[in-house]
Amino acid sequence: MDETIEILSEKVLNSLSGWSFPEQSYMLGEIAEKLKGMAGECLELKYGLTDKELE
Repeated sequence: MDETIEILSEKVLNSLSGWSFPEQSYMLGEIAEKLKGMAGECLELKYGLTDKELE
């Protein structure tokens, strides 16, 4: 699992290489927020948790 995380993180960072550092920072923050939402959805599906229970 750790190896997959490293590979995907590197791919995302490489895909942003043409952008300025401030733009990369912004996009990485936005991607992180989207991934947090997706992680919450996974937990909701697996355990039937609601958004309030995840906070």
